Amino acid sequence: MTPDRPAANDPEEPDAPDTPSAAANLEIWAEPAECWPPPSAVLSADVRCLVVTFGIMGTVAATTAGVILLYHSAPQLALAEVVLGLAAIILIALGGYRRER
Repeated sequence: MTPDRPAANDPEEPDAPDTPSAAANLEIWAEPAECWPPPSAVLSADVRCLVVTFGIMGTVAATTAGVILLYHSAPQLALAEVVLGLAAIILIALGGYRRER
């Protein structure tokens, strides 16, 4: 005990806070929350459909962003972006369908 650092639970000072020393350890405990559902696996039969769906959704998002960025500066490039996006969506859909057979 030093004059600038009182001891924890000092009987002379009942309201003295516990001040950590240089050798103090901080322990943190974490447990999974019970409100979340347990992780689940995707069935192998549904994986291809999931990949095709997210591929199409990603292509739609990228095409939309490209059109928004290009529309004011170069409308012809925005139209080309739409055509390219539609072609990519068709190829993703046909590729996913062909592999299911």
